[in-house]
Amino acid sequence: TDGLPLPKTIVFEASKAVQAFQHAQVAGDGEKVVLSIGSGSRQSVVAQEETMLITGGYGALGLRLAKHLVSMGARHIVLLGRRGPSEDSQPSIHEMEAAGARVMCEACDIGQRDSVAQLLARVSETMPALGAVYHAAGELDDKLLVNQSRASLQRTFQAKVLGSWNLHELTLGLQIRVFVMFSSIVSAIGNVGQAA
Repeated sequence: TDGLPLPKTIVFEASKAVQAFQHAQVAGDGEKVVLSIGSGSRQSVVAQEETMLITGGYGALGLRLAKHLVSMGARHIVLLGRRGPSEDSQPSIHEMEAAGARVMCEACDIGQRDSVAQLLARVSETMPALGAVYHAAGELDDKLLVNQSRASLQRTFQAKVLGSWNLHELTLGLQIRVFVMFSSIVSAIGNVGQAA
């Protein structure tokens, strides 16, 4: 260690994430702040009596997340995509239903506020209270920056950015316990053709 002190690790339970981030802001160079997501916090992510909404629900990430939540005890899942379930997504949907989950499959453009409002109304009429939102929807329109147009930028922003905002605003009056927005490492380090 060349005379440097060993790093001190301070562990916070996931339920104390706010305190962990506050501590990280003032932590010294020799401190590591770690969030522990152990078996105790798993129960707080899934509540059997709540509905969990997954945008981008028919893609590989959305289906994998849905199956994982069902394996943790989720019993009410709403899968959402612009075009509805594909033939490829059907086996995963049947698998979740066979495991005891009720899976509501919806088609909705998450970037269209009125469509999202109508979807949330349908969910509240037919499913238990919405308790979790997982926003995994996204749209690719890969082009080099010099070839990007207003339309291609708008297409990529519609699902991720406007979709996030629509979900945020339209669920403000609900008792949402879990609100997760998925992104990609591309947003931090970039990838050829994915400037949008």
